[in-house]
Amino acid sequence: MPRLLPAVGLSLLLHAALIVAVGRQDGGDGGSGDSLQAPPLVARLAAVVSDAATAVPVVTESIPPPATELPDTRTATATAASAAREGDGAAGDYYFKASELDRRPFPLTRIEVPAPESDPALAGAVMIRLRISESGRIDDARIMMGTGAREFEEAALREFTRARFHPGYRANVPVRSEMLIEVTLRPDPQRAAQGALPATAGSSTANPQLR
Repeated sequence: MPRLLPAVGLSLLLHAALIVAVGRQDGGDGGSGDSLQAPPLVARLAAVVSDAATAVPVVTESIPPPATELPDTRTATATAASAAREGDGAAGDYYFKASELDRRPFPLTRIEVPAPESDPALAGAVMIRLRISESGRIDDARIMMGTGAREFEEAALREFTRARFHPGYRANVPVRSEMLIEVTLRPDPQRAAQGALPATAGSSTANPQLR
């Protein structure tokens, strides 16, 4: 019991000091001395509020990096295939033009187009495009231009479609090739003036048009 007396006395002194401090703060008109003692209490409260504010964690939103756009593999594949076709003309259905060949195709035998029987004095010309395979066969033959001598044009197309060619070469390799052939019909002027002519009286010449 004697030991508790000092502790009780100290507690009473502290409570008295707090009451005096609060009393001086409420009576703001007590003079300049009272107003000078108020700031320490306010400063301590401010410090406590500041510590509490800094103790609150700050949450920041994490922004993911922008996604990298992947290349379209289908477009890349199509581009590579197109480049391969342009680099290798033998691929697909490409036919080399005469100007792109090291050796141009030519017929294995002479091609003769018979003169039309309906009009011995007929003259005309026809241009035929030939597409020749790497083995020398005609893959396609069609009339590109003519002078209107239909019988003669059809006969010329028929004869060249049946013909066999020595294929064109590129880099010492037989390749598909394309060429234009102009076939001209020239009747004999003297016999044409006399009237009827034999079916073989007319003559035709074939001139390859190089491109």
